[in-house]
Amino acid sequence: SLNNLAISYGDAGDNQTALELKKKCYELRVKKLGEEHPDTLSSLNNLVISYGDVGDNQTALELRKKCYELCVKILGEEHPDTLSSLNNLAISYGDAGDNQTALELRKKCYELRVKVLGKEHPDTLRSLTSLANSYGDAGDNQKALELREKCYELSVKILGEEHPDTLASLNNLAISYGDAGDNQTALELTKKCYELRVKILGEEHPDTLLSLNNLAASYEYAGDNQKALELMKKCYELSVKILGEDHPDTLVRLKALRILNDLT
Repeated sequence: SLNNLAISYGDAGDNQTALELKKKCYELRVKKLGEEHPDTLSSLNNLVISYGDVGDNQTALELRKKCYELCVKILGEEHPDTLSSLNNLAISYGDAGDNQTALELRKKCYELRVKVLGKEHPDTLRSLTSLANSYGDAGDNQKALELREKCYELSVKILGEEHPDTLASLNNLAISYGDAGDNQTALELTKKCYELRVKILGEEHPDTLLSLNNLAASYEYAGDNQKALELMKKCYELSVKILGEDHPDTLVRLKALRILNDLT
């Protein structure tokens, strides 16, 4: 089908051709099925993604608005697909640099998901994470910290302490403590996150490597440059082994290692 062909072009890195094909697919569905048919709506959503892939955030935003309004009209404001569309609209506002509107929409999405799905549903939990991130983007570090604490506690309860999403939540919580100036708590949580990732994913997993990088940074912020240097050296050596010398992440870690070397 035309849509599958568009996906194949996208997978091959030809986002412009993928966009043109998705546009054609959407127009054909509008003509054959009408604007409000679920398949047409699905095509519209795919088209939005393509505009984002080519960097046209403004058109993506306009189409997301249209998509959300159609979902509200056809499915109702509280339908799970409408709530997903609302979440995507918030993302588009964030991509377009309007963090305040993104925050308001994420708040609305979270409140509706609490109402429709309950506080402990995985989709509600994802909305809470997004909302916390939005408060962080808007510069309200205290509110972001408060929500990330709540998010982590719920993740532990619902998914378990060792679930990847719980560990991502723990990592976000550590970042929030750092943003709030509590470097000691940030260090303790980052250490916990790293140790759990080593246990679950192994020392050489990319997520574990990211946690090791964060742990080195946490020691630096806490004033222990010697420990930070030791961990960043380990992180760099593992990056070379796993990702290769020329990988962007390896090069960033090499730069961090040189800076720490100069400080100690």
